[in-house]
Amino acid sequence: MKHKFSYKIKLMDTFLLLLGFGLAIYDMWVLKDGINLIVPSASLEFGAPIIAFILATIANTCALEWGIANGKNKCKHIINKKSALGLFGWIVFGIVYFVIEYTSTIRNEDVEWNAQISQYIILAASYIISGLMIQKGAREIFDADALACRDSEKEYRAKMRKLARTDSRINYMLSALENYNQNYDTLSGLYAKQLEAIEHAEDSSINEVLGRTLQNNPDITPSEAQKVVEQAKKDYKA
Repeated sequence: MKHKFSYKIKLMDTFLLLLGFGLAIYDMWVLKDGINLIVPSASLEFGAPIIAFILATIANTCALEWGIANGKNKCKHIINKKSALGLFGWIVFGIVYFVIEYTSTIRNEDVEWNAQISQYIILAASYIISGLMIQKGAREIFDADALACRDSEKEYRAKMRKLARTDSRINYMLSALENYNQNYDTLSGLYAKQLEAIEHAEDSSINEVLGRTLQNNPDITPSEAQKVVEQAKKDYKA
């Protein structure tokens, strides 16, 4: 069956990572007794559990680096040169686990070999399974193509948000411009009406003055008075 490519981070891959690191708690619980026998002073103030937890976490981190290298380099096989460093570290800490357990066993005079062998098997299974789960989860999450797709999607969404903000500003400016045009047309119409009213008032006033002037000065002919008024209007507008 062909593997279906998906650039999204799958829940199962995340679960495998968390479960793999969670098994460090079990490794810590098993190793702490061995560390107490090898380094008695480590038992003070929870020293042995802390040391055991640090060892387990470093081992799981090596498995994580192993998987990340396989994913980023698109490696077909989990064992290869490009991810050898992480794999080597994971194997080395597996040997450290064995040395701690074996040393604590030979120093324990009351050891029950059946129970001890069972513990060896469980610890080895926990170590191997957790390491492989972490490697697989990290390999899928940090796959080169998936990373490139997620980066492209992130960049696309950032640009879309930027375009949305720009579009919003443009729409606001267009709306303001449209309102300005509407207000300008309205003001232009009001200006024309006001100007017409002013000119009408001026004509009324001039005609009234002209009429009174003709009444008070019968020697002035209406045509001469009209010429004076027309000349005055031209001079005023000029």
